[in-house]
Amino acid sequence: MINEPSLESLNDQAASLMRDAANSEPAAVERILTHHPEWRRFWRSRRAFEISDAQIVIACEHGFEMWSQMVDALWRGEKFPCIEASAENPYFKVVDKLKIKDERIRWSSIMTALPGRMGKANRGQPVSKQKLEALIWGLYHRNAAVRWVCLGHLDAHPDASAVPHILEKLEDPVPRVRWHAVHALACDACKDGDSFLSAEVITRLEGVSQTDESKKVRGYASQVLAEHRPVDSL
Repeated sequence: MINEPSLESLNDQAASLMRDAANSEPAAVERILTHHPEWRRFWRSRRAFEISDAQIVIACEHGFEMWSQMVDALWRGEKFPCIEASAENPYFKVVDKLKIKDERIRWSSIMTALPGRMGKANRGQPVSKQKLEALIWGLYHRNAAVRWVCLGHLDAHPDASAVPHILEKLEDPVPRVRWHAVHALACDACKDGDSFLSAEVITRLEGVSQTDESKKVRGYASQVLAEHRPVDSL
């Protein structure tokens, strides 16, 4: 973002965003989910994204609530209170907002590989390095819901570098988090043939199946181990 754009460049940005939104470009969808105050209307009703909507997004990205406020500030020669990119990974803030139950769908969609796309289109697609880093960071969040949502994303967007961190969540104090950790390790649907079930992981899951405090977690670990056990070992 530049601090003092011209009205022409702002109009060009809005027009470009509207075109990208019409084509369901992931980057455009992510910007709408992040900045448009009435994003739910597009998510639920599939209402057309108009130029006035694009102008709202551009205004919010520059630190204003409304397009007219931004244009007024431009004519007055005022500095724009732009939202500057943080040196810290910006997706840390998105992951932190997963703790807000009523907004969880919105922020969770942003953390996918293809924001705004249905689950099947996203499944197995790699996320960016920054998103992966933020999702791993989220496994250690104090809010349990953030932890299990991040595990869900790491299952849908698998990366071997996350496995040691997922293994740690097998000892999480919250049973639901442990259940999701088992699933992220054992489910091969999104892993395109690259299973996480190494000898170490299987050993850890065997321990969970025998000693976890939760009957549900023990049962699920036993189930996935039985599903992945070689036929000649039965």
